[in-house]
Amino acid sequence: MQNLVLFDNKEILVGGRPVFIKEWFDSNILPIRDLLNSDGQLLSFQEFKNKYDCNMNFLQFYQVTSAIPRYLVIKARKSEPLENELCTRNNVLSQLDDSTQLQLDNAKARDLYGLLNRKIHTVQQTGPMNWNSKTRLDENA
Repeated sequence: MQNLVLFDNKEILVGGRPVFIKEWFDSNILPIRDLLNSDGQLLSFQEFKNKYDCNMNFLQFYQVTSAIPRYLVIKARKSEPLENELCTRNNVLSQLDDSTQLQLDNAKARDLYGLLNRKIHTVQQTGPMNWNSKTRLDENA
């Protein structure tokens, strides 16, 4: 389902770069399905303007719509609607597991690094375990 999201999609490139249009994001236009009409075809520029209240020129609109590969349009037509709230700025708290939540709007690299370290180093390191099996080390010394 990740490749059905319109923005930062490696399959949808304009000028060799993934697309991100702030006005569309703010208007909650997130999956490719939002650019399809009731017949499952891509919206025309006029249909887009009628459906969404966005400041947009037609060249930018056609750049994006022409960059969407045909197979993604077909896949978006056949798929269930995505829950847009999973992709919006309103969902700033992400539940990673039962005990871990991440505040997405102010998360830093050190927060993600800390999560990775906690996940990776869940058992005792093998070096000290091996040394302990060969020679008993007194932990109080």
